[in-house]
Amino acid sequence: MKIRSLRLLALAALLLAPLVAIHAADNDRVLSPVGGAPAKAPLPTAAPQPAAAPAPVGQTQTFENGMPTFVGVAKGRVAISESRVQDGRHSLRWDWVPGDTLTFKTGPLGKVNVNTGYGGYSRSAFSIHVFTETVGDGALTFKWMAGDKVGARFEFPLVFKGWQRVCYHYSWDSKLKDRKGALLENTDRIVVEAPQKGAGGTVYFDSVDFNKPVDFREGREPVATLWKPFDIAADCKDPAILAPPTPKELAAVTQIVTALAAPGNRTVTEKEALAVEQKLEEKYALKRRPDGTVAGNNVPNFSASVSSQLLWIANAWRGAGPTTAPKVRERIGVRRKKVARSGDVR
Repeated sequence: MKIRSLRLLALAALLLAPLVAIHAADNDRVLSPVGGAPAKAPLPTAAPQPAAAPAPVGQTQTFENGMPTFVGVAKGRVAISESRVQDGRHSLRWDWVPGDTLTFKTGPLGKVNVNTGYGGYSRSAFSIHVFTETVGDGALTFKWMAGDKVGARFEFPLVFKGWQRVCYHYSWDSKLKDRKGALLENTDRIVVEAPQKGAGGTVYFDSVDFNKPVDFREGREPVATLWKPFDIAADCKDPAILAPPTPKELAAVTQIVTALAAPGNRTVTEKEALAVEQKLEEKYALKRRPDGTVAGNNVPNFSASVSSQLLWIANAWRGAGPTTAPKVRERIGVRRKKVARSGDVR
């Protein structure tokens, strides 16, 4: 019985793969960190130069007010960009070359062992959002420097194209390498080293906190290896599961597919369609740029504030039966496609 159930699940997975792939492609465009292609228009850049004034350590840096004076680059170029954004409408773009360095001039970080908030759950931490545009075998290396001494470091492998948030606590269960508490408190800069080899590449930084209490459960290390889905044909060795399906199993799978893809028959009104349309366009300022990417206001809590509208669109698209007016069906279809293409909207 167990083997038969496993075979049924495996067959369902295989037959549902095309349907899942279609929806996954749409979801990737909605939720994926990859999004559309970066802008090709010339960007305002800063020539290689050292950082000037230190950053206000206690403030989250979202790069909304032009090129900050606390950022410096050795060889490549930095720019304020609208192409990849995690918070607000701008981020810091770094076009690095082999052996390049980008410097965040922080000044002293202050206390790195603060416990605050409910139950003392929030602990001193460094957090940053990084979008990797150019993937490869190398890694960025973040180093906390106090003069010529290293107070801590971590590697950020360039294996995943998209946004990642990393968060390293300074004292509580710290995952930082070569950590030296006294040097950390006296850090004067955080240096990001590019790989020594390769053709160079592009990354974006946004929503940076150099030293801020963060819930201890929010520690995040960067992705080091890419996840690969289970390949039944290549990875499964059980001959009972790999055996050809029986007619009864095929019939059961057909029932599963039919149940999951069953069309609805409710009537979607013009008012309902317009309400969701206005929320997405007006509240979140969705717009498509000439280069094909999509911009919009940052959504601080995606699951709570947007997913209900997206779920409504999905249900309306799936459930709009023949009684729904053709114009409304067309609007839902257009809205679905527009939202599905909004890959750069957070």
